[in-house]
Amino acid sequence: GFDTSKVTNLSTMFSGCSNLTGLSLSNFNTSNVTNMSNMFTSCSSLSSVTLPDSITTISNNLFVSCSKLENITLPANITTIEFGAFYNCDNLKSITIPRGVKSIESGAFEDCDLLAKVVLPDSITTINNYTFWNCPELASIIIPNRVDSIGYNAFAGCEKLKTIINLSEIDIQSGSEAYGEIAKHAEVIINAPNGSVEGDF
Repeated sequence: GFDTSKVTNLSTMFSGCSNLTGLSLSNFNTSNVTNMSNMFTSCSSLSSVTLPDSITTISNNLFVSCSKLENITLPANITTIEFGAFYNCDNLKSITIPRGVKSIESGAFEDCDLLAKVVLPDSITTINNYTFWNCPELASIIIPNRVDSIGYNAFAGCEKLKTIINLSEIDIQSGSEAYGEIAKHAEVIINAPNGSVEGDF
């Protein structure tokens, strides 16, 4: 087999591989990898990928313009999703952020045209600038109780975002452009600081 135990940099490894349809990295030893940025940039046919459990960061621009990627299971040990990680993933329909992630960086899910469901963990504290900018199918979201910062334009262009359950201390008001325009189009806002939500809605 191919020994990857000493590999530290996988940056741009598959960038531009437009015929790559699927890949499992679960058997790769990535324990020493510190850089996976742009690894799958513009892999326009990539519809399934399995990431190794050992990684703790979804590197910047990891899946930029992977236009066939519909869903992905993020490894449980992830703590950070870096900037632009899923930028312009036109077919990404849902994402569950693992418990342990504290920060989603700028533009991580920007221009994800079909992203309709986002599940944020209760570990998250920061949603940065442009994180979900121009995700026109996102219809509802639960803001967990530790969130204390929502950046500029984090939810701008999310015209269908009508339902917000806010478990944080942030004061979200319908029609307001504050907090990244999260409530600009809101019709239902439930503010329940330090509350919890059971099941889907």
